Amino acid sequence: MSFYTGSVKGGQILGKYPENLWNTSPYIFDGISIPTTPLDSVWNSVSEWMGVTTDDGLDLAVPNRNAFPAESIWAENVLFG
Repeated sequence: MSFYTGSVKGGQILGKYPENLWNTSPYIFDGISIPTTPLDSVWNSVSEWMGVTTDDGLDLAVPNRNAFPAESIWAENVLFG
């Protein structure tokens, strides 16, 4: 098994980016940007990249990942090439 096989896929915005930065945007509340993607998505991708591949292992490394819809949790190939 080889670890660290892909480089970071840069130059992309993941999740939803607000069309405007005014309070009229559904992602801005009192001047604060509300994220559309959980941080657990990043950690799930990083954990897979570092070699954690089983569901039990990922549940241990990213314990809140099952609290979000499956489509919002990124696999390794989303962040790494």
